[in-house]
Amino acid sequence: MGRTVNDKITKLQAEHSAIGSAIASERSALAAKHNEFDYLLERAGKAKSAYSNFAVIRNDLATAEEQYEQLIENSYRGARVNPQGFAILTEMIVSRPIRLKVLDKLEAETKAQLDALKKRNRELAKELNLTPHDI
Repeated sequence: MGRTVNDKITKLQAEHSAIGSAIASERSALAAKHNEFDYLLERAGKAKSAYSNFAVIRNDLATAEEQYEQLIENSYRGARVNPQGFAILTEMIVSRPIRLKVLDKLEAETKAQLDALKKRNRELAKELNLTPHDI
């Protein structure tokens, strides 16, 4: 009879240990989700910043010819101009189609990343019973 009691105690202790491990695992998973949720804003901010930079680059490409013309006009009027300005603008004008193609690709990737972050934000907020971030 003593052996059965000892066996039961051993079994209960093992179950207790397993439950403790499961609780620790759940706490760890919950903490990881909270950390991910907290980091979403920073990740979205970086993606939005990159997207804004793409718009600046597009604007620079759109105005490169105009800037080049202005540089030539200033030069012809006798103004001192930076000769490297001609080289930089020439390279921008010549490489514009390739640059725009790359920008299209990067913008699409960044938009997809932002969409995924927004979706994950909603999922985590619901799962953690929190208000979603404004992304």
